Amino acid sequence: MSSQGIALLDSAQRREVTWRGAFALFSRRMNRDARDWKFHLLIACSMLFLLAQATAMAIPALNRAPAVGLIFLRVWGKVGLFFIIVLGISYFVQLLAEEKEQGTLGLVKLTGIGPLGILIGLFGSRLTQALVIFTLQLPFVVWSVTLGGVTFHQAVALFVTLLSTLFLAGNLALFASVVCSNAATASGACFLILVGLSLGYGSCFLLQAAISNGTLVFSGAPLVGSMCDSIISNVQLISPYHRLGSILVTGYSDPLINPQVVASLILGCSLFRLSWRRFEKFTNQTEPVLPARNIKLTIRKEKGTRKSQRCWNNPYVWREFQFSGKGLKGVAGGILIVAGLAILLQLGLPLILERVGYLEYEIPQMMDGAWIAWMFVTGTLSAVLPFALIGGALTNELKGQTLSTLFLVSRRPDQILRNLILGRFLMVAQLPVWLALGMFFIWIGDPSRRISPYLDGWLIHAVLALLIILLWVYASIFFGVAAMRLDFIKSQILKGLVVIAVMNFGPVLIMLLVALLRAMFFEDRDSVFGLLISTMVICLGMSIPILVAIWNSTIDAIRQRMEEG
Repeated sequence: MSSQGIALLDSAQRREVTWRGAFALFSRRMNRDARDWKFHLLIACSMLFLLAQATAMAIPALNRAPAVGLIFLRVWGKVGLFFIIVLGISYFVQLLAEEKEQGTLGLVKLTGIGPLGILIGLFGSRLTQALVIFTLQLPFVVWSVTLGGVTFHQAVALFVTLLSTLFLAGNLALFASVVCSNAATASGACFLILVGLSLGYGSCFLLQAAISNGTLVFSGAPLVGSMCDSIISNVQLISPYHRLGSILVTGYSDPLINPQVVASLILGCSLFRLSWRRFEKFTNQTEPVLPARNIKLTIRKEKGTRKSQRCWNNPYVWREFQFSGKGLKGVAGGILIVAGLAILLQLGLPLILERVGYLEYEIPQMMDGAWIAWMFVTGTLSAVLPFALIGGALTNELKGQTLSTLFLVSRRPDQILRNLILGRFLMVAQLPVWLALGMFFIWIGDPSRRISPYLDGWLIHAVLALLIILLWVYASIFFGVAAMRLDFIKSQILKGLVVIAVMNFGPVLIMLLVALLRAMFFEDRDSVFGLLISTMVICLGMSIPILVAIWNSTIDAIRQRMEEG
């Protein structure tokens, strides 16, 4: 073998080694991810979501409703932009972060590929996977043209806009994964950058509005106002969100390659080059880097403040609620913070809307929209977060093979599961309060019209609210226990098939039911409510024996795993 090292090769040979190594690394990552069931699950979920949305949109299209294709394209575009910003960054940020955390980045660097080859191989594999997911959705996007209200040019323009945004978001995540030591820090840095840019844009917008309205007057106000106006116009010119807003209107005919696409490509290439230049500086660690935990050990000396019996009566409830959820202080702190934000929104948003130029009768409508958005966000969290926490109660123990440590305390498996579920529920005890705050501020918008009908039948509405809370608890337990049982399935293929069945056919049926109810609502409302209540009763009756079977199966799986271990 030749003793000539990579450093002694000429430029042509180094380029050859770089590109060959990049292609080898690209092929390795693509082959590994092609065998991963999560990638195929993501494709299946995206395709079936579009199929469900298309089916729901086809019902009003059969009734010859106007601009159904434009509505379909708006939903797809906004959902796609949300997934690019939120999930896309988390997807790309794992490129180098997982190599750093596992301590395998040094082995990759020993191959002599070089920083450019490593970045091209890793980033190219993830970008190709994202392009595959988007390309498979292209037929549905083009199909929206046949629904009416949208042209083929608009569909292609929307597709190009989302792809350029994906390229920019991926390079931002790549740069963060190079600079930061782990995935959590890199994700946090990306979202802080996005939040900072949003706050800067909002500050310029409010400052320009205050100067133009004469609220803020000083010697340099005209110059500052013109600067803010220039910043706002340039940001709107290159912003993907504003670009989508200009595309998703009737009569759009601008060119496909616009300043937003060009700016995204230029910024993405600049971030990639910056990642390449700073690669060696931030990847010279010799040991795996784990996220540091800032734990402060305090000893309370007051008499009777910590009784051991309080902990050992329900040890796993105590573990989940006190250590993971920060106990009553964490719940109270979360409620106070959210209540403060709600009060700030209720008091501050009307002032901002008035300064911007909204009329007096338009402000209540905007406030209703803001609180409906609040209810949507908190409702989504209330629906997803509890069963996700319950479903992941045993994930760390199974991955770390520490399931046996749960039985160091003398408890039966069913008692341990009940304690874990109760502890996880206490962690999200503040979610109903968030919803109640939104409902309260919606009602006080017009008390004479909205509160008085509810006061007449307050007992019935209180019972209905209690039933809704109980139904929420039951649904969270049902899906949480089902997700917990999935963790014990060793076959990744079987697990993927089960997840695909649950996560796709459920939303498809729900969207079909919503479309059916929407079509019936204007004809016979009583039939709609009767159908909805009967469907809920039937689903509840069918789910109870299923929940019992899943619970018993989970207990048996725990015992079997303990016998094997």
